[in-house]
Amino acid sequence: MSNIYLGDNALGTVAVDLTYTCDPIPVQGSTNAVQSGGVYDALNTHNADSSAHSDIRTLVDNATSAASAAQTTANEAKDIANEVKNAQNQTDSVGTIKYTIREDMGEDWLLCNGAYFAASTYPELGQLVPKDFTGTWDYVGDDECPISGPLYKMNGYYIRWDSSKVCYSTKWPCTASDWTTLDNDTYFSGWTINSFDYAGGKWIVGLYYSSANPSSYAVSNTSAINGTYTKTNFSTDLGTCNLGHVFEYGGVAYAIGLYSSSWQLRKLSGTTFSDFSSCTNLQSNSSTNQTRYWSKMIMHNNILYAVHHNKASNDSNYYIRGQVSTDGGKNWTDLKATQDTSAQSCNCFVVGENVYASLSNGNIYKINSTTGEPTKVGASGVIKQGYNVIEKDGNVLYAHNTSTLYISNSSLSSSSASSTTATDVAIGDDGQMYALNGTKYYYSSGTKVPSITVSGCNAYIRAK
Repeated sequence: MSNIYLGDNALGTVAVDLTYTCDPIPVQGSTNAVQSGGVYDALNTHNADSSAHSDIRTLVDNATSAASAAQTTANEAKDIANEVKNAQNQTDSVGTIKYTIREDMGEDWLLCNGAYFAASTYPELGQLVPKDFTGTWDYVGDDECPISGPLYKMNGYYIRWDSSKVCYSTKWPCTASDWTTLDNDTYFSGWTINSFDYAGGKWIVGLYYSSANPSSYAVSNTSAINGTYTKTNFSTDLGTCNLGHVFEYGGVAYAIGLYSSSWQLRKLSGTTFSDFSSCTNLQSNSSTNQTRYWSKMIMHNNILYAVHHNKASNDSNYYIRGQVSTDGGKNWTDLKATQDTSAQSCNCFVVGENVYASLSNGNIYKINSTTGEPTKVGASGVIKQGYNVIEKDGNVLYAHNTSTLYISNSSLSSSSASSTTATDVAIGDDGQMYALNGTKYYYSSGTKVPSITVSGCNAYIRAK
C-alpha cells in the first residue's frame, strides 16, 4: 500500500491515493505455483499491477499540471482585474459623478443625497467640495460651566464671566471639573464685574460698586489669573465714569472711560492708572451736541481702532465713526461720520487683515486702516456686541441676536443663516469651529455631498 502527497497550491490540496493490492509472487517449487500455473502466471499478475501503478501516476501528473495551469489562470485573472480597477481609478478620479440604476456602488462611492460626510474619512473629497455650514449642526456635549455667557480666549485660558464671578479653564471643550471659579466676594470685595481683560502682562477687571465708587479696576499684581488683585480707581477726577475698554500697546496696558461727554484714555503704571493727557482728537466730531456710544477698541497690526456711533440733538439719524491711531492713542485720525439710520450699537472685530464694525440694524462696515473711514459691506445680520467672531479656512461664524448662527465668507460680502440656534461661537483646542447655545456646543464638518435628483436612476460621487 502506498500514498503520495503532492502538496498545497492555490486551488487547494491535491492528494492522490495510490493504494493497490498485489498478490505475492509465487516462488518456484511452491504448492501454489504449481497449482496456479507457476511463475509465468505470477509474473503476469505483477506486471498488470505495475501497469495500473503507471496509469495512476499519469493521472497524478495530469492533475498537477491542471492545478498549475489553474493557478496561472487565477493569477492572470487577478492581474487583469487590477488593471481594470486601475484604469477605472484613472478615469473616475475623486469627485467624479456617475449616474446608474444600481443601488450600491461600493465604499468608494457616496450617494449624492446632500448628506454631510466626515472629511477625515474622505480627505481628498473634503478638499474638493465647498464648505456648507447652513444645515443643522450635530450636538456634541455640554462644557458644564457655571456661567453660560460668551466664551473668550485670553493668554492661554478659556474664560467666561458675569457680574458675580469669573470662570476659567486651560482647555476647551471641557467638562465641569476643568473650570475654576473666581468669585467677586473672595477676589473683588463683592463689587459688580463689568469687564475682564488681559493686557500688559496683567489681568484687569472692571468693577462697579455704587455711585460713590463708580469706576474702579482690580489689577492682578502678578500674571497669575488666580493671584492677588489690587483695586485702583480709573480716574479720581471724573466722578461717575462708565467703564470703557482695555487694550495693549508696546507691552503697556491702556483703558478708556467716559465721564459725561468726555472720553479719557489712561495708561496703567504698575497697578495704578495714570492720566494720558496727550491724547488728542479722540472725541472730535463734525456735529455738536452729540451723544457718543463707544463700542470697542482693538489693536491690530500696531494700529489702534476705535469705533462708536453718535446722534446729534438736531438729527434723528445715527452716525458710525471709525478712528485710528498709529501711536498708541496719542493722536487720532478724525473723520467725517458715515450716516446709518437707527444704528444704536456696534461691535468691532478683526477678520483676516481687516477690521470691521457691526451695527444693531444689521449693517457691517470695514474700517480703513489708514484713514479710519467706515465703508459698508454687503453682509447682513447682527454680530452682537461683546460676542465672538471667528474665522477658519475662509469661513466666518457669528451669532445673530443670540439665537441664529450666521456663516459668511472672509470678505463678509455675503452671509447665510444656519438652522442651528446659537448664542456664541468658538474655536476649540482641536482647531474645530463650534456653535454654542449657552454651555452646550455643536459641530459641523461643513462637508457634504451634492444633492442630485434624477428620475429613474441614482447619482454617485467618487469619494476615494
